[in-house]
Amino acid sequence: MAKIGIDAGGSMIKLAFEQNGRIHFRKYPNAQTDTALKWLKLFEWNDTAITGSKAAYLKQAFFPDASILPEFDAVCTGARWLKDREYPHVNDEFLLVNIGTGTSWFKVSKKGHSRVLGSGIGGGTIMGLAQLLTGVQDFAKITELASKGSKNKIDVLVKDLYEEDIGINGSLTASNFGYGNTLDGSKEDKLSSLFQMTAETIVLMSQQAGTIHQIDQIIYAGGAVSVNMPLQKSISSFDYLFPKSQLFLQDGQFCGACGALLSV
Repeated sequence: MAKIGIDAGGSMIKLAFEQNGRIHFRKYPNAQTDTALKWLKLFEWNDTAITGSKAAYLKQAFFPDASILPEFDAVCTGARWLKDREYPHVNDEFLLVNIGTGTSWFKVSKKGHSRVLGSGIGGGTIMGLAQLLTGVQDFAKITELASKGSKNKIDVLVKDLYEEDIGINGSLTASNFGYGNTLDGSKEDKLSSLFQMTAETIVLMSQQAGTIHQIDQIIYAGGAVSVNMPLQKSISSFDYLFPKSQLFLQDGQFCGACGALLSV
């Protein structure tokens, strides 16, 4: 093992390491930090770089010789590299939408990157509201339940308000959770509605940011969306409404770790 990048976030530790000329990924929940460290200590790393909200702690406690890379730099560098690997024919300039605990928007190109927008709506919103609405705390279980629900039992749609054609697609949301006080929806339905609300908010902000900064390509990454097919499906459901093209990085949850690795 030669070098490794570590993204020490609020809920996960993500690793990107080079072996035999190839980059590999691993991840552990923060509750399994001891397991992650035991695995790391099995090898001798020549170079280590850390990023993320827990980077300073991890360096002080376990990796005193490691370098620390600012999280936004690591995420954008990693996203640029992953984009070239997964979508080599896509434009080099794109709007990166990194959905983690919250969401950050970056203008990324070969020349560099800049943060253009931020929101508190993200994975933390899903986790917190899911627990309040259903009592479910595990993210994988939340995602599974959301995939089985129907948002139409919780959300008020345009067609629920207007019988006649008003020039707006009747299946669009008129009010998120608009039926919350009148219908007894299941856990699955509530979570489906929650994912829809999150997706709608992020898509609208992404399309507007793309228009303002004159960027045609939107790429989504981050732990809250990369392995979240229901959220990806909700985001993609708006493709027909907007001109900006939307893609998802398959390994986008490892942008930070990958960027840290590439820095050493």
